[in-house]
Amino acid sequence: MGQNNQISKIIGIYSDDLGGMFTTKLELKKDSTFNLNTIDPIFPYTFESFQNKGKFSVFEDEIVLNPNLEPRKISFEISSTQIPLHQDSIQIEINYVVNWYKDNIYFKTEDFNFELLTIFINSEKNYNNIAHHHIKRNCAFSRKVKNQIIIGQGNKILLEKVDVGRIGIFGYGFSEIMWLNINSQENKSHKLKIEHHIDEERMPRSKKVIIKKKKAFFYESNGKVEKSLIPLKKEKAAGNKR
Repeated sequence: MGQNNQISKIIGIYSDDLGGMFTTKLELKKDSTFNLNTIDPIFPYTFESFQNKGKFSVFEDEIVLNPNLEPRKISFEISSTQIPLHQDSIQIEINYVVNWYKDNIYFKTEDFNFELLTIFINSEKNYNNIAHHHIKRNCAFSRKVKNQIIIGQGNKILLEKVDVGRIGIFGYGFSEIMWLNINSQENKSHKLKIEHHIDEERMPRSKKVIIKKKKAFFYESNGKVEKSLIPLKKEKAAGNKR
């Protein structure tokens, strides 16, 4: 009875609609199913829209979309060697692949020409943004991409020589910076292997949404639902759709 009361209070359509334009629209139904229409949650810069259906569970003021599906993970490995060249610099090679899934089944792996990948050396303050071409953002609400390095032949870059104790990476689809320690500071060449597992249809997997009265906090920062970001506002009860 309590679960049914909770569901009856939250069912409806939530969106960030502004003048007929929206980024995300979430419909919660009485039978604990949902419809979701949202801009690509992994690569938002594509502005591609995805539609999904599924089931949700209610936990007090929080709902979970598809609680039976575990989030896809990113794996990160480093192999380091010494090289006689470039004595005044360190070399980093980036091997980035995407493992694609469709209908929850793996179907292919391909090399990924990432839009932007941030590499940290030792601390968050020492970073470089790696790209395949120069990125210039004209939107007043977007931060300027600083410390850009265009990746070279063989997916390699050269950085100023420092003693490397650890390397971190962060990119689109990451929930937080991923760090790995380097065993020897004398290594001058580091090969980064990144495997990104992605559902082709962008199916939400154990996606948390916080409901507060007529607002649904959907967007995340650092892997957590962030209440300071623009919420989805409740439009109307799902049962009143025309």
